[in-house]
Amino acid sequence: MRRWDESPVHTIIYTHGHIDHSWGARLLDQEADAKGIVRPHIIAHRNVLRRFERYDATHGLNSVVMGRQFNQPGYTFPDHHRRPDQVYDDTLNLAVGGLTIELAHGHGETDDATFVWLPEKRILVSGDFVIWVFQNAGNPRKVQRYAPELGGPLCAAWKRSRRRWLVPGHGPVVSAASARGKC
Repeated sequence: MRRWDESPVHTIIYTHGHIDHSWGARLLDQEADAKGIVRPHIIAHRNVLRRFERYDATHGLNSVVMGRQFNQPGYTFPDHHRRPDQVYDDTLNLAVGGLTIELAHGHGETDDATFVWLPEKRILVSGDFVIWVFQNAGNPRKVQRYAPELGGPLCAAWKRSRRRWLVPGHGPVVSAASARGKC
């Protein structure tokens, strides 16, 4: 991000609480502290708080499970997760930097998932509702996943976006020109 813009970060939206989507917030906090500016305001679905509490309570177990899953013996799961400053339940509308940002909760891979919709730009940020591969619908070492509910919120959000841009949680950006099929 800093290769193309040095501006302070005003708002961070966790699309969910997985560490690959939330752990980097601490770096932006450190940067703000070093520059003597206000830390970014973090917004997330309310269930992110429960996830971080669970991560704290099961830190040792998560270290073992993730070490096995990713074949990294001795792995230490991160701790001291940056909690959101603001949580929401179903929807939340914001105005940041002159743009409207609409947040909507849905169940998919997680129970704390957020879609981010920027109507003026027709950009839908899907978090892990789209990860460019089949979703992890669950395994014996993971918490409950919501595979049956995944398609409904994703299709509704994609239709609403009028199919201009989709920014997935993992993988390349999808444009209307490259999208195939219908929900």
